[in-house]
Amino acid sequence: ISINQGNFVKIAEIKNIKIDAVEGVLFDWIQNFTKAEKAFKKLIDNKLFIWVSYQKIREDNPLCNINTNDVIGRRLNKLVDLGLLEKYLSKKDGNKTFFSITEYAFNYLLENNELPTQKSEATDSKVAYLPTLKSYNSKLNSKLDSNIKNKQKKSFTLEDATLIFETLKVENTITHTLLFDSYSEWIDYRKESKKNITPTSAKQQIKMLCKYTEPEQQKIIETSIMNGYAGLFPPKQNTIKKTEHKNINPTIERANKLFQNLRTEQDTVLQGEICEQ
Repeated sequence: ISINQGNFVKIAEIKNIKIDAVEGVLFDWIQNFTKAEKAFKKLIDNKLFIWVSYQKIREDNPLCNINTNDVIGRRLNKLVDLGLLEKYLSKKDGNKTFFSITEYAFNYLLENNELPTQKSEATDSKVAYLPTLKSYNSKLNSKLDSNIKNKQKKSFTLEDATLIFETLKVENTITHTLLFDSYSEWIDYRKESKKNITPTSAKQQIKMLCKYTEPEQQKIIETSIMNGYAGLFPPKQNTIKKTEHKNINPTIERANKLFQNLRTEQDTVLQGEICEQ
């Protein structure tokens, strides 16, 4: 377990919460999974949350001998009570439960800072002795920002695109969901062209794409890749309409001619009948 186990035990003693090695294993698993590209992440109140599959935790940690998801839930709630995790239930995502590592956990479990003593707490009321759910994990966000910037110099990834998308989503600046599969193809295409995507250009591209439906996004990306474009461009609606008119007009003209011929024939027959009378 790559956390400060001594501080972990002390925090439990301070909060008077009974723990064992399983809680330590679960916290360690979550902090490692937070770094994974495949993790489903959300930015909420400028804090990074990840969706945690209880079934996945059980499969990855067989030594914990946990047989039900309810037990996993109770164990994770202990970590929330300890102030090490923050929990968020997202109704928009089908009541999925997301977790965020608190700044307190970063300070004393991951960065191995010394826990404040009872004496220092008494002499300085400003000491953040125990965290609250309102504490922001600003260090996590700054690390993520730094990681993104460093990655851009080497290789832009789909994880970076996901973080940008979630940021825009929180800011309410997009109307549609990004088609990640197609955008992943765009990232690969840019890599093959040896033209890396920058955070600024990615943000503008994602904002533009999310104005359109997923089929339209796919068409935009496929068009750029097929034509060897260096960027993504909105579909040319005027060109599409003109093309449609070109295809439709001949049909309309033929129909009009047939209709006129039919009217002429009818008029001729009527005139003949009148003359006979």
